[in-house]
Amino acid sequence: LALSSTVVALKVLLERGEAASACHAPLDRLSFKGTVDAMRQYSAAIAQARNRKMRCQLWQDLLLNLARDLVPRRRRNRIWSGRRRSNP
Repeated sequence: LALSSTVVALKVLLERGEAASACHAPLDRLSFKGTVDAMRQYSAAIAQARNRKMRCQLWQDLLLNLARDLVPRRRRNRIWSGRRRSNP
């Protein structure tokens, strides 16, 4: 079970990377959950595609949708930024 979830997570990360490079989207803003959901939806459609041309078209559509599903920019706050050590 742990190995299969690791393989799935790796596949999701690779798909995010491919979508980011193909569509010139920032990788750090692509949604992991959105990628998982889209892969689940598109995998059934790709498996049922009648020919290679249709599978390639669905794949390109998947990558485009992954690139469009961006999460908002987040401010990076350090947890310990308010705590300062006093120098003796």
